Amino acid sequence: MSLALEKRVTEIEGAPENSRRGYKIEDAPVLKAMGVGSAFAASLVLALYVQSDVAMFTYNSPMWLWLLPGAVIFWLCRVWLLTGRGEMPDDPIVHAVSDRMSLVVALVAALAYAAAVLF
Repeated sequence: MSLALEKRVTEIEGAPENSRRGYKIEDAPVLKAMGVGSAFAASLVLALYVQSDVAMFTYNSPMWLWLLPGAVIFWLCRVWLLTGRGEMPDDPIVHAVSDRMSLVVALVAALAYAAAVLF
């Protein structure tokens, strides 16, 4: 939801008045607040999963999974920071595959998951 809201904010802040899908420029601050809130909610849900019994019994070393909520919230906060600066292109996923910091965060998350599974 956070990424969808980020895409809407980028769209309405950069689009002419007649192509905003029913949104107004005044809606941007509210959409930003909802987007940041949903980013933190997503990270919280992931953290609740990491501490659950399901994760404890599914992974060999579930402690490594604690890196994931941190990586998620770091990346989503960075996405919203870039959006606030007007530096985010239309699609945050397209940006992620070309952004060095996003690739580092993805690598850390992948290594944490691999460590939880393998060790």
